[in-house]
Amino acid sequence: MATLTERVESLEEIIKEIATLQLQTQRSLNRLSKQSEKTQNSLHQLSKEMKEFKDEMKEFKDEMKEFKDEMKEFKDEMKEFKDEMNKKWGDLANSLGIVVEAIVAPGFPEMLKKYFGCENFDRIMVNVKVRKASDKNKIREFDLIAVCKEYVFLNETKTQVRKGNIEDFKRFLDSGEFFEYFPEYKDKTLIPIISSLRIEEHLIKELTKNRIFAVSLASSDLEILNHKKLSKYYPILENEK
Repeated sequence: MATLTERVESLEEIIKEIATLQLQTQRSLNRLSKQSEKTQNSLHQLSKEMKEFKDEMKEFKDEMKEFKDEMKEFKDEMKEFKDEMNKKWGDLANSLGIVVEAIVAPGFPEMLKKYFGCENFDRIMVNVKVRKASDKNKIREFDLIAVCKEYVFLNETKTQVRKGNIEDFKRFLDSGEFFEYFPEYKDKTLIPIISSLRIEEHLIKELTKNRIFAVSLASSDLEILNHKKLSKYYPILENEK
């Protein structure tokens, strides 16, 4: 009888353990179910974000394609603009010769007479190309040169005077290279001139500092803008006061 009671008690313990195990299993399943639901929600959110990312990437690629097309169009326009500017610069270079021939050269004798007292010229040369005496392979073009008495007037005409033009001209003057092109005038005084239709005030000061005459077109006459300030450097001007 005692053995049966013990077995019954043992069976009850087993049933309790089984019940406990089932409860724990159910709880675990519930937790897993909740985790699975969260995972599914996360996967759904991730899928949604991935779709949004793909859509954004597609939109970005479309924008990049549009940008590339615009850049190509811009490059084509820049090439066209560059070609047009090259043509205009070529036209401008040609027009510079016209400025010398049509405006500066005709008024040059009268200007030299007015400011320097030169009436009888030995020579006036416009747009002349000269071979260097010491180097026959080197040729230089001069805009305008006038020879009068013991003076040689060297004029450079610019459509727009820049500081770099003045610096280049001054270097050429200081080098003494002019007389290598015209050795026959070595015994004469070189008088440098830069002429333009308009010269800004600060560039007139720069020309004066470098003892270069600044000439511009005033009304229909050529006018030296700094002759008074340079007169102390050139006796011919002192004599013509």
